Amino acid sequence: MDKFTIFYSIITSLIASVVFWVGSDLIPSKIKKLRIRPRIEEDIKSLLLYVFFYIQVPFLHSVHTASNYQSDINTKKLSSIDFENALYGKCLSKERCVNEFEHRLLPVGDKLKQNTKEIEKRLDKIFRYSDFISTKELLLLKEIDEKIHTYEYEEQRDIVDGMVIATVNPSISYMKSNFYELYLLYHDLKKACDGFWFVKRNDYDKYRIACQKLESRRYFSYWIKRFSLNSKLKMLLDVRASYIRGDRRRLEKKLRSYLDIEKQRLVAQRLFLEYLLTDDNYRNLLIEIRGYEEMQEYLDRVNCESMARKRFELRNVETKAIVADKEKRVPKISDMDEEELSKFRKLFDGYI
Repeated sequence: MDKFTIFYSIITSLIASVVFWVGSDLIPSKIKKLRIRPRIEEDIKSLLLYVFFYIQVPFLHSVHTASNYQSDINTKKLSSIDFENALYGKCLSKERCVNEFEHRLLPVGDKLKQNTKEIEKRLDKIFRYSDFISTKELLLLKEIDEKIHTYEYEEQRDIVDGMVIATVNPSISYMKSNFYELYLLYHDLKKACDGFWFVKRNDYDKYRIACQKLESRRYFSYWIKRFSLNSKLKMLLDVRASYIRGDRRRLEKKLRSYLDIEKQRLVAQRLFLEYLLTDDNYRNLLIEIRGYEEMQEYLDRVNCESMARKRFELRNVETKAIVADKEKRVPKISDMDEEELSKFRKLFDGYI
């Protein structure tokens, strides 16, 4: 057998192997992924919503209403200090809402448990298809799973010889780092979700992602995202593009065209026009187009929300000061009598 025949046999065998692998493994696996991946992406989108509900809990005024901080959460404007301040106004159960804390703390233990269960359901469903999830996505989801299980959501109280042992600080401010880290993971997951191909999005999400592409000057991706938007949202993108370039004449022309078609009042268009409504250079233009009454309506709403937030933050600062004062007045172990020490020894099983 000559060298050519041997070489020819090897090449044909390799080609046959590749063709067999493509036909029996690669193509079926790709088809399977195309069928399963859209479901995974929808599940991750649903998971993202419940992670948001969880993160929102520290900033709630009531367990039955939404938070005034939703925009700040979604635009990544919050710091760990914001979470600490908010958590000083929350506790796990109404048992801690007594004495000076009666009207200062909101019990959220049940709310956290409820959101945790919803997140768990979706994580379990997603993890069943781990073969179709990237390593980066899998690690991110695992981290989220760990964060929601870091703490218990039920009040821990020990009773020793009739004496109730509880923490001096009734709030859940100790969870601040965990909440903030989950908040950062939420934004990592949100960024990943924005890059999904198969997930169904509402008009605002499509507009928001197109704005991100525009602001980051990824113009090819921007024009692809723009293509699927309706005419009103395309006009809003033109306004935004003019604002970014500093082209006031084109911005005014596009803004007038948009507001001639869109009849909603300015206060109802905050999601789309907030950057203009808060810019003194363009506020007069909006007054000229829509009138002072609509602008004043928007400003009144903003001022009302701002005052509510200040009251919320101030009350939590006061609560933190009350807790700090109580901690200073807690008797030291060295000051306890023998009866009190014996109870503590029972509680800590001799470790004191």
